Amino acid sequence: PLTREQFKRGGARRCVGLFSHADQRQAAQTLKCQTAGASSRGAGGRIADALAEGSVKFETTSFSVAGSATWSQGFDTRPEVIDRRQGAVRLRGYDRLRT
Repeated sequence: PLTREQFKRGGARRCVGLFSHADQRQAAQTLKCQTAGASSRGAGGRIADALAEGSVKFETTSFSVAGSATWSQGFDTRPEVIDRRQGAVRLRGYDRLRT
């Protein structure tokens, strides 16, 4: 945390885009400050990564109904995007598209 005095005095470490709504939304989904230019990973995806890599090796999957939201993205865990109204939607015409 950064106090008002530390902010005014300067020199204290602070998050990138401290007053930017987009950066603050990103920080809320990742639960940490971002490094400028780095690709962010979400807290949910990092939790799934840890469960899959732990001693028990859980099988994990991450789903998103909000497109490619940061929360569900991990380093090894990639979210499956599903329709927010219909859930998992079957791909129609697969046989026609298959090569």
